[in-house]
Amino acid sequence: MEIPIPDTSPQPMQAKNTSLCIEHEKLKLHFSYLVIILVFAMILLATGQFTPKEKFTEYLSNAATLVSVVLGLVAIFYSFVSNDSLSKSLGSISNVSEQIAKTREQISIYVDRTAETGQIAESGAKLLNSASVEMKHSLSTLTEAMEAIRTQTGEFSSIVGEIPVKLEKLETTFLDAAKSFGEKPKVKTNQAPNIILSDPVIEKFLATSSLSSNLITIACVLAAKANQDLELDKICDKINMPISDLMTGYVAAMNAVGLISAKYISGTRSFKVTEINKRLTENAESYYEKYINDTFKDDTEKLELWKKRLTAIKELFPTLLTK
Repeated sequence: MEIPIPDTSPQPMQAKNTSLCIEHEKLKLHFSYLVIILVFAMILLATGQFTPKEKFTEYLSNAATLVSVVLGLVAIFYSFVSNDSLSKSLGSISNVSEQIAKTREQISIYVDRTAETGQIAESGAKLLNSASVEMKHSLSTLTEAMEAIRTQTGEFSSIVGEIPVKLEKLETTFLDAAKSFGEKPKVKTNQAPNIILSDPVIEKFLATSSLSSNLITIACVLAAKANQDLELDKICDKINMPISDLMTGYVAAMNAVGLISAKYISGTRSFKVTEINKRLTENAESYYEKYINDTFKDDTEKLELWKKRLTAIKELFPTLLTK
């Protein structure tokens, strides 16, 4: 038999691998039929050698028995090995079943806790709803309270505005009573403030007053300089703030503490301002302008509104604008 010699000439890698596989398959085929031929040859030789001997069939039977015993031992050993593998598999299955049971218990616990969490969430939602209803009721009550406060504030402003009128009536009644007795009463006239107030006190007075009150203070200063009546109705209408009743009380309070000297004009919401505290005259307008510039520097709309209100008040005293 001729054995093919591999081709060692240079070829591409893929072609070389294909050639080697083909040669390998050929060698396997040749080896297989050579082994078959040798086996048949051995059988023929053994038959020719042992057939003439006596008890050949007995030997052959004993050999078959021995082979059967060996095969039985192999089967028994294989059964032991298989049983051991099966027992291990059963143990693994048992462990897995126990783990599945534990997992099931844990899932049951989680399900129960989830149900409890759902109940707690439902209770929380109910409490939140109740709190919302109570808050709504509280807000409505607060609105009613604020409305009542606004009404009472309006009534208080009206009462404060009536105080100068009542004081005037009381003064007239006192004078008439004194005249009936032929006595000359000692009436304290409106004189210039004689209380010396420091700059910090004046600044604190201006700082604690509202912006509308600061405007009325500036109007008092301008009225005193121009020798005009301080007409609060006209001023409040000019700056579009209907607070003449409140401002009447404010001017009366300034007169009472000695910041200004003013006489109430009966039957109106007007005063005749004769004199005013010097420091208040110097600081009122400058404080107002500084405050609105600092406070509303980021809100141009409000800044312009309060500047226009100051200009509107100055326009009520034209004699000062021409100076």
